[in-house]
Amino acid sequence: MEPRQSSYRTEDAVSTLDRSMQATLLRLLDSDAEVTSESASAQIEEWREMLAEIADEARAVRFEFASYLAHELRTPMTSIRGYADLLKGGIAGPLSDQQTTFLETIADNVDRMQTLVSDLYDISRIESGRIHLDLGPTPLKEAVSRALAPIQRQITARNQQVTLDISDDLPELHVDPARLEQVLTDLLSNASKYTSDGGSIKVTAARQVNTIRCAVADTGIGISAQDQERLFTKFFRSQDPAVRSQHGTGLGLCIVKSLVELHGGSTTVSSRLGEGTTVTFTLPILHDS
Repeated sequence: MEPRQSSYRTEDAVSTLDRSMQATLLRLLDSDAEVTSESASAQIEEWREMLAEIADEARAVRFEFASYLAHELRTPMTSIRGYADLLKGGIAGPLSDQQTTFLETIADNVDRMQTLVSDLYDISRIESGRIHLDLGPTPLKEAVSRALAPIQRQITARNQQVTLDISDDLPELHVDPARLEQVLTDLLSNASKYTSDGGSIKVTAARQVNTIRCAVADTGIGISAQDQERLFTKFFRSQDPAVRSQHGTGLGLCIVKSLVELHGGSTTVSSRLGEGTTVTFTLPILHDS
């Protein structure tokens, strides 16, 4: 379904609400009209239901638009990235240093577009309640190792040190392993991006009754108290030049918080400018049946 089809339903709902409000206003202006507290309350309740319907329809439109966008853009982006990699690999002959640089720029920007499309799709699925969690037993230490794999080159290039303080005897988590990996990848990627060369990242975990508390700490640029208040807001990015110098959608941490909460956990952040940031989240452990 293309996004426009759902937008018609939203427009109809808005038109209905508008007509209802106009009719009510005309009745109020009629000196002979009888308006009681009961009739006013009933009218307000009717409007609330209409507004709820409009909100639901708007979420559906956003989801369908994001789905349509993701579907239509993924194929050409995959093609562009694939041909760039083939050219960089020398399939069409040797390349000059400048040509190699150009191809790397193309690949980097395709990756940025893919991240943006993926984030928009995920946030729309979360908001519309259409995200499905495939829960199962998941070892945290293995999830951290998988999450580190795609950003290991970035970490190595910047000579950053990663330390894991995760006991082997921790109980398994009762989570969706793919979503846990997504949470960890985003947090570890952020930690690396906003930590200077030679800095360090540490992942710790400990059991707390029925949950495991995991923290990703870095020695990076830190976050001001003012920015921390909006950190998990959609599309928020700090005006700090050090933050703006790095690519980002402003959706990653919002998605992290939402995914953790869908599992019944919570997310917090502590940070000081120039001293680093620690993002902590909790997730439920797997209980023996």
